[in-house]
Amino acid sequence: MKAQLAAALTFAALAAVSVRGDDAEEDYVANVEFVANLTDKNFNEYTESQDLVVMFFYSKGCGACKQLKPYFYDACKRLAEREEGAISCARIDTDKHKTTHKACGITSYPTVKVMRNGHRADWVGGMSRNEGLDDRIYDYMMNQVGPSSQEIESAQEVKDTFKKKKMTTPAVLGYFSTKTSIDYKYFMQVAHTFRNSFDFYHVSDTNALEQLGYYNKGGAVSIYRPWAEKFKVAYKGLIFKSRLQDFVVEHMLPPVGWADYDLIKVYEMRGLPIVRGLVWEDFRDTQEEPMRAQLMPLAKKYAGELMFLVMGEGSHSQMDKTLLQKNGQIVIFDQNDSKKKFVYTPSVDGDLDEWVEKAVRKELKVTVKSEAPHPKAGKGEVQQVTGNTFDLYVMDPTKDVMIEFYAPWCGHCKKFSPIYDELAEALRDEENVLITKIDQTANENTHKAYKAGGFPTIMWASTKDKANPVKYEGAREVEDIVAWIKENAAVKLTSLSDEL
Repeated sequence: MKAQLAAALTFAALAAVSVRGDDAEEDYVANVEFVANLTDKNFNEYTESQDLVVMFFYSKGCGACKQLKPYFYDACKRLAEREEGAISCARIDTDKHKTTHKACGITSYPTVKVMRNGHRADWVGGMSRNEGLDDRIYDYMMNQVGPSSQEIESAQEVKDTFKKKKMTTPAVLGYFSTKTSIDYKYFMQVAHTFRNSFDFYHVSDTNALEQLGYYNKGGAVSIYRPWAEKFKVAYKGLIFKSRLQDFVVEHMLPPVGWADYDLIKVYEMRGLPIVRGLVWEDFRDTQEEPMRAQLMPLAKKYAGELMFLVMGEGSHSQMDKTLLQKNGQIVIFDQNDSKKKFVYTPSVDGDLDEWVEKAVRKELKVTVKSEAPHPKAGKGEVQQVTGNTFDLYVMDPTKDVMIEFYAPWCGHCKKFSPIYDELAEALRDEENVLITKIDQTANENTHKAYKAGGFPTIMWASTKDKANPVKYEGAREVEDIVAWIKENAAVKLTSLSDEL
């Protein structure tokens, strides 16, 4: 199977490398010969005329966009100078060009998309926050060269290619009497969408179609699955892009397949909970098949209710590394909230089949990464919060709570720590206010709104609206924070002098 379907890549805190001038250079150079500068007026005309183009959607006020720019430019320069022919590159300021911003569904910056004759496909991940990003952009675009669907020109080649004993991965085959039909257009758009995940083929030769018994004027599509009892599944009805896309997602994924983080996006398109068998990446050779064998009976039993896959974890994992390295772990993530997960622990949860049955009945308790609970803080002290005590303290409906998300290695956090302690002491007599902090590297919480983008991140959880905390972005001195709390507290502070 090819590399995987993408999710739009958001570049944040990328290491900046000045490859096109110094910091005095204008943020976005007006004339870069190898990058087309698009507007609302020419966006559709340009992108629809290009067989392949990499698009950079940016905002001039976005720091991550500025950091991405030199990598993007370097990759585009190399793509423009290819001996085999240039690959087009373009950019657009979507703050200025609102029509394109809305039409392309841009929700974050920077966003990079690959486009083929106007068809937009999200960027595949695999990018990291280090040097060499220009190489990865270039290499990825090189892999996009060529058709999304391979044309087969003879009936015999179709018969030779689509033999169950010969195939090791699934494939999609389309029959089209003409390449000008709307059926063919929709087929190719779906092939573009999934070109990094699945293999697509099509046949249009008149003689080949006749020998294969195809005489329709429109199109037909079938999927061939080497693992399935029913090897061939035919698409039924009129071909529409959305229906064909759903058909591919439903039938191209095996009962328990190997997936990386990008292919999960394909699984998620079905809208079913996904049971993930996580194995340690370095031990895949010995762990993958036992994990697959463990999940296979359940995949057959709960087909249509749950999806199952095996995937690798590594040093970045939020799971128990000891268990991962030993036998792997089985986890279900809430399909509506990636912060909520359910981890199978044999010693606690008992039989795996019973645990999965509870998942179907929505009876599982969310698992959060958590340190052991800290003692209750004394008066005038900062309360240390953990993953398991987050709701107890931060979501307490009777108190306004300030929460600091920190990392033990963060220099800014260390500098702020004594100031934060002074704040707690200053508010020691305020019964309705609680000052807390949480080590974000050792703990999680299940609330979407409570997410730290950097360290330290300080939020205010008011009794009036716990679901929507307010991020504190003022000066980090006791007097300034107290003044801010006075203005935002649900209950008026009574113990502080006006001079503080």
